[in-house]
Amino acid sequence: MKVRDFTKLFMGLAAISFLNVACQGNLQSDPGQSSKAVESASSSAPIESTEDLSAKIDMKAVQASVDDSKVAMEEAQKLLASFSNPDGSIKIWSLMTGSTNSVQSQSIFIIYEKLSELLNKVYDKVALVKQKFNDARALLAIEAAKLDPNRPDHQILLAQINKMMAQIDMAESQFSMALGQLAGKLDLVKAGIDTLTVSAGSLFPGAGIIVSVLTNQVKMAITEFQVKLQSL
Repeated sequence: MKVRDFTKLFMGLAAISFLNVACQGNLQSDPGQSSKAVESASSSAPIESTEDLSAKIDMKAVQASVDDSKVAMEEAQKLLASFSNPDGSIKIWSLMTGSTNSVQSQSIFIIYEKLSELLNKVYDKVALVKQKFNDARALLAIEAAKLDPNRPDHQILLAQINKMMAQIDMAESQFSMALGQLAGKLDLVKAGIDTLTVSAGSLFPGAGIIVSVLTNQVKMAITEFQVKLQSL
């Protein structure tokens, strides 16, 4: 083989070897570059906006439900106040007729019907409010779980979620206070009915049994309401 031919062959093999090494270098993955690529893709992933969260959880609607339930509780409180004192003792005169000063069984029955209706109304509204609280908290928890607290753009959303959680906590606090006041009054009225039942015979000569039966119906309505509340 001539020297010139050998030189050409050597040069060709060197070029092929260089190209092979270059290709292998390009095919191998760089862990650092790969990590940066994933991070870049993650940072560009779409996230909820504060407007989207507000649309999903209408805090005005939640507060409106709370206010609506408080109105129903106030109506029940007014009815309780019409036949009981602040300490729960029963206002005897509310069960009597003005002319004969005798027990008016019809008035007790009317109280029972009105109270049953109002307590059922309160229960329905309380159940709705509690459901709204639970749904709102669950949805916020789901959204919060999607976010990375180390990302600035996610930190804005997390702050919005925390603000909405605080609003729910405040609304629930107002709601619980009103419900607690009603529950306390109902306990006092039940105790007042027990006291009245014991002395019904002497307070209402000839009508003690009627008074006991009717007032115990009122007590039963209260107890049923309390049992239903405990199931929520």
